[in-house]
Amino acid sequence: MRPTEGFVQESSKHQVKSEKQRTHSAVSTDARAVSTQEITHTQARDVCTPTGIRVGPSTSFIKLRAGALHPPGAPPDTGAPARHAIGRDHSLPTASQPARFTAGALAAPDGLGFADDRMKHAISTAAHGPFGPPMAEAVHACVHCGYCLPACPTYQVLGQEMDSPRGRIVLMKQVLEGTLPAAVAQPHLDACLGCLSCETACPSGVVYRDLISPYRALQEPARVRPWIERMKRFVLLQTVPYPARFRLAARLGRLAAPFTRLLPATFRPMMNMLPAALPPATRWKAVYRPAGPPRARVALHLGCVQQALDPEINDATISLLLRHGVEVVVPAGQECCGALGWHIGAADDARAQARQNLAAIPVSEVDAIISNAAGCGSGLREYPLILRGTQWESEARALAAKVRDICEFLVTLGPLDPPPRPAQPLTIAYQDACHLSHGQRVRSAPRQLLELIPGTTLCELPNPDICCGSAGTYNIDQPATAAILGQRKASAIAATHADFAASGNIGCLTQLRAHLPASFPPHRLLHTAVLLNRAWNGTLTAPTPQPVS
Repeated sequence: MRPTEGFVQESSKHQVKSEKQRTHSAVSTDARAVSTQEITHTQARDVCTPTGIRVGPSTSFIKLRAGALHPPGAPPDTGAPARHAIGRDHSLPTASQPARFTAGALAAPDGLGFADDRMKHAISTAAHGPFGPPMAEAVHACVHCGYCLPACPTYQVLGQEMDSPRGRIVLMKQVLEGTLPAAVAQPHLDACLGCLSCETACPSGVVYRDLISPYRALQEPARVRPWIERMKRFVLLQTVPYPARFRLAARLGRLAAPFTRLLPATFRPMMNMLPAALPPATRWKAVYRPAGPPRARVALHLGCVQQALDPEINDATISLLLRHGVEVVVPAGQECCGALGWHIGAADDARAQARQNLAAIPVSEVDAIISNAAGCGSGLREYPLILRGTQWESEARALAAKVRDICEFLVTLGPLDPPPRPAQPLTIAYQDACHLSHGQRVRSAPRQLLELIPGTTLCELPNPDICCGSAGTYNIDQPATAAILGQRKASAIAATHADFAASGNIGCLTQLRAHLPASFPPHRLLHTAVLLNRAWNGTLTAPTPQPVS
């Protein structure tokens, strides 16, 4: 049997099963046709379409997306719309007979029988160390239904089964079983963004993050890379997580910019992502105290490259917390969260950074650990997995339990007085960062805060669950696919004709600003905390109209 034959045979078998299961759903049999489906009963907030049509908040609607649920360990987002499953008769569950979701099985009112179709495997968990059990469970939980295919950005772009979550799960399963050479699977696994959209779409609770990152960590030591790839990884891992080094590297990069075409192709995307200029370096105090008695005490994780690229994000976060009576501790000695290395298989780097943050952050002395970067918050919450099987695992669990996104924390802190009314009504488009919406299940909190701004119309983007292509270093490692996704998302933002757009992740901001058309200048795309802080400061004003060319 050729190396790929086993995958093809197994994949075909799964496709047959998924076709049978899809006949019991209310979604289209065309996988691409259900890319935006979500079963949601809610009151629609204002929706801006590419043609400028808005659906007001008085309009009741149902959006369909097959099977979204909270993954194990992720705290529910305050005010999130209810999620339901579709029964065999295409009816929605009722209040008296609700759908029940568990990891690895879907129990609907009339039963879909997915539990009988959990993926069988022959993975030796002991052979793969502490990561063996969670990886095997993620594989076993998959029922090969195919709902993840239309939710996967790379499947939408590349159109191959092996470039979908279901296909990648089968590939990783076979490599872990020892029936497929890792080199055969590697190109398809390298193409994975790690955006976790598949977790949101999965009706059986596959915790994909428990598989893809540990798999990469286990495979990386034995992987043979060309010397130029090793050099690129070294540069990324030794500069991006360290603000001072990144600033120096960025200055050197700008000096070398005229010679970019002479560089090896693998380095050019890195050069293209460098900003034209960096803001002045910022230092933050150890403690910030509010004017009155504190309502809470939090530790702020500053991020890494964010400190160099956009320090206003941390300034705005501190200002928002102080305004609402929260004491802010900025721990000395904190480092990059480790997510950058963790997601590309550099597990030793990730573990070292996680251990340093455990030592630096006074977990027991604060009410919450605040993150203002989606990727960092998700990475901090993954510390129990990163440090699984080590002496620091229990400490990692304690830290992860207190991690909160800035918007999530402010909503739970409430009630909050609204900001002053802007001089003119504003339209704001909100972009869901993947590791905020999928990784941390924080969706409604940023929207609730933005809607507090008087006279504001909040725009929803089409296909909000699809990644913009940033994904850590993905836009450097896989520039072609990342560019397609970035252009699509940036065009969707511009098509809303909003005054501003907001997102909660520095990676998304950097990626989207590189792809925004001239009709939507980059300065109108802001971090959510920056936009909110300007609103509360009374400095959020409508941008000057651009001349029509």
